[in-house]
Amino acid sequence: MQKRTTISDIAREAGVNKSTVSIVLNRHPLSRRIAENTKKRIIEASEKLNYLPSLVAKALTSGKTGTLGMVVGDIKSPYFAELTDAALQAADDHGYQMLVSVTKWDIQKESRALKTLMQRQVDGIILCMQNLNHDHKLYNEIRSINYPIVIYGQGMEGFSSVSSDFTSAMDELVETFQQNGYNSIVFIDYVCEPTAKELSFSKACQKYGVKAKKLILPDFSNEAIMEIAKEIAVTEHSHAYLVFSDYYAIRLASYLMDLGKKVFEDIMIMGIDGTTWASFFRPSFPIIHQNRTLMMSEAVKILIEKGKNKLKEPENIAVPAKLIMNKIVNRTIKRSYKCCLDV
Repeated sequence: MQKRTTISDIAREAGVNKSTVSIVLNRHPLSRRIAENTKKRIIEASEKLNYLPSLVAKALTSGKTGTLGMVVGDIKSPYFAELTDAALQAADDHGYQMLVSVTKWDIQKESRALKTLMQRQVDGIILCMQNLNHDHKLYNEIRSINYPIVIYGQGMEGFSSVSSDFTSAMDELVETFQQNGYNSIVFIDYVCEPTAKELSFSKACQKYGVKAKKLILPDFSNEAIMEIAKEIAVTEHSHAYLVFSDYYAIRLASYLMDLGKKVFEDIMIMGIDGTTWASFFRPSFPIIHQNRTLMMSEAVKILIEKGKNKLKEPENIAVPAKLIMNKIVNRTIKRSYKCCLDV
């Protein structure tokens, strides 16, 4: 096995001392005082010798590794795949590398992934965890060491967070459908406990006098979604259906079409998230879009500021979601409602 290149090797190759090499490669402020031709020799020597800096050594000397971490349960579904991509891009925009751990939403895997990233001394971590709460011992452990952490999707005492604010978008959606004759909307979710999406939905329905109903998806299998589709297909459709994720809204709509139903004309389906993947589906859905790019950009900024000790208190950022309804949808809302009443 070839011996790992060291700073001493580069110093000999470039004809300078080790401290000069360290200053140049670590982009220390003192590098401005070093002659450009000397810098050039050092860079060329490091490339010639295939120098790979040690992150551990860098952490010991500067306190920083230039890496960030992300713990996320899933990158198969479009939303979390795009969320992770946005985090990777945000890290790259600030000159950082991002290490991603995928945990399948398993609490034990989440704990191990978080601890592994901290052992690797990443400069900060974005947590997309469904299982972290005040009762879990991991919460007290990571809070006690004051590690730079941003929690995605939920606020939690002692930590910074980024999330979506669904209030205005949900108000606009419910008001639009109420004005076009819908007196009830069914929210389809996978959990019994109300999420931020459902809470905003319920408040909007109460505000505009629309009856809020709920259907629970027992699991994410095709069989479970088909059963929900069958239930909807034989129900009187004077109400619309809002699905917790546009990914599952599209899967539900596909099964309804297999059952001979026409989305919009027979049944109104809406989704939440606004993934790129969903934008290709026809007919297009009314969508409540979450700004993943902005959320991850803010998360990375918080981690960097916290790492520089410029952020003393937790910062909680809620990025407004946006309702997207194309012209076809606007024209079909009223027609869909009339057809449903005629059934």
